[in-house]
Amino acid sequence: MNKHDFYVQEAIAEAKKSLMIQKHGCVIVHRTNIISRGHNSNDRHTYSKFSLHAEIAAINNMSKQGIFVDNIVMYVVRIDNNDLQKQNDMIQTKNSKPCANCMNCITSHKVKKVYFSSDKNNGGGFSTPSHPLPR
Repeated sequence: MNKHDFYVQEAIAEAKKSLMIQKHGCVIVHRTNIISRGHNSNDRHTYSKFSLHAEIAAINNMSKQGIFVDNIVMYVVRIDNNDLQKQNDMIQTKNSKPCANCMNCITSHKVKKVYFSSDKNNGGGFSTPSHPLPR
């Protein structure tokens, strides 16, 4: 298992904690350490009208812990409700590209790169946003 696979598995484990139908999980990594986690929930937040997105939850958790570092990497996944009983490495992730509001929040924090699950090539793979993140 390479380092990316490990972080993806951790994001999937976080997504399983969500009570929503489409479950999103996020982990934030600094160097090689996971420094924060988050999943989507029904909590309302400034950056989202309807739910607290996993990316925002992870950023909020990082801030609550007093962690403010540069060059962080974010992993975001989406799984279906049907995948709860599957082993994490058997789950086909779905497209979880951050929405515009989340991207605004991500770029305002010191996120160097975002990896998100993608539907490309029959439900597999990870991508990064099509436009570079400002530093």
